[in-house]
Amino acid sequence: MQKERVILYGFGWVGQSVLAFCEAMGFECRIVDDAINKDFVCDERVVGIEVFREPFALCLIAAHEEALAQKLLAKIQNIGIGEHLVRHISSDAYYPTMSYLLPNFFGSAQNLLELWRAESFALPRFHAKLAQLVETYHRNKAERNKDFYDLRAQIDSVLPHRSVFAKMFDMAFIKGESPHIHYPGFSVHIELDERADKNFYFESFDWDMVRNRSADTKLIACFGSSALRLHYLPLCETLTEFLRKELEAHTTTQYIVLNLGIIGYTIYEQMMLYNALIYPLAPDIVLSFFGDADWRAGFIECEVILKEHKIIYSPDYHEYQVKKFIESISLIRLNSLPLLGELEIPNPKISDDDVNLAIAMRLRQFHDVVSGGGGRFFSFNKQFLQ
Repeated sequence: MQKERVILYGFGWVGQSVLAFCEAMGFECRIVDDAINKDFVCDERVVGIEVFREPFALCLIAAHEEALAQKLLAKIQNIGIGEHLVRHISSDAYYPTMSYLLPNFFGSAQNLLELWRAESFALPRFHAKLAQLVETYHRNKAERNKDFYDLRAQIDSVLPHRSVFAKMFDMAFIKGESPHIHYPGFSVHIELDERADKNFYFESFDWDMVRNRSADTKLIACFGSSALRLHYLPLCETLTEFLRKELEAHTTTQYIVLNLGIIGYTIYEQMMLYNALIYPLAPDIVLSFFGDADWRAGFIECEVILKEHKIIYSPDYHEYQVKKFIESISLIRLNSLPLLGELEIPNPKISDDDVNLAIAMRLRQFHDVVSGGGGRFFSFNKQFLQ
């Protein structure tokens, strides 16, 4: 039986979610996005506006904002496509792991197509059913996580003095895929919009200019997590640029202010990045914005590494990397060690004091390292900067 074709207009976060949804429902999909350069794409699903001249069942505008959806609708109407063939999906809540629930909520592709056609442009009933599906998925996930947590407790009791990495290796018969770009001394989590090196992740930095700055130009290096970098904003609209402008407005000194925020970075990871890339630049001032990632990560990481070694790291990156590596090269199927970060469950063996002691130690170390290199170090708890 030939699949019905739907055209997805827009391929941001909503478009990617809608593509996964539609293909799981059994539709043939074509993707139109004005921002995609088709010369760089070798996927037959990505097409140009000419696809509207071919037969299709429905066009789904995939966009969060109603105003953008109306703008795209007008563009489609300008090429002769009636509004009765166009609908708007604004939700990006669907993930491929939810696919097992689709038949219960939407039936077949034909049933769903009839629902879409019977609705208005904004698809209110469809969005309501999708929200119910997502709610059911999270409820089921929470129930499954309880079973996995019991398995984790059993494994912990058998291997009580092993770190979480050691436990994964101990469970494997043969000691892959990685969510990180690894560099000597530090690593960067790979996001959908950060798939390439881009000059050690910091694509806008002119390292030669920073390295060869004049003696009267001061270098300020700011470290933090995604809350510092704010990837949805250009660098000129982030805190570090406002800091530079404020300093130059009230002094005669020239400043270079580097935004070194990386998603999920704890104090320990900030210091590793400083050692790898920034120490050779001899910054005059180093600012560490800490708190959010440190407390979030500290309560779901391995208690052995936190308590014995005072290392706070991003477990949903580093632990997952080792887990995927073991799974990718194992010759038999294994019961994978459930990671607390995946389960979104705090580690009951870690207290507030454990996390705070590790934070304090690493702040002192960061201070000592920077001071030893001739710079001045200041730290800011982001919880008090809101």
